[in-house]
Amino acid sequence: MPFEVFEPARSSAEGRGIPTLRVLSGGRLVLNAAALRMIGDVRFVQLLWDEGTKRIGIKSTSATDPSAFKVTRAPSQAIITSAAFVAENKLPHSLKMRLASDGRMWIASTTTPDEPLRNREGTGAPEQIR
Repeated sequence: MPFEVFEPARSSAEGRGIPTLRVLSGGRLVLNAAALRMIGDVRFVQLLWDEGTKRIGIKSTSATDPSAFKVTRAPSQAIITSAAFVAENKLPHSLKMRLASDGRMWIASTTTPDEPLRNREGTGAPEQIR
């Protein structure tokens, strides 16, 4: 039997991969390459928290916004750092969540990591995002 080349599924420029947000130690929120493509050329963001549904919102903003966080880019990921945001909302390290867009912001759910736009119980139709 001849050898076959193994091609790993990566978040590459060809559009493969699922946009994800991961919480790491030191208050780092890491967006993978697919998420980086989703947010485009955004350089500053606001971090939002919905206590009722335990979801993270990321919204584009300007450098002059007092609540702005810088998006630090690398070729295959981006990092937003806020130890206070991670600690205040009790986000566990190594939490990995799918990132989705509702048209105004990007959303990740800590309770339903694979379905960020669904309600808190993870059932039913997607909620209306305010």
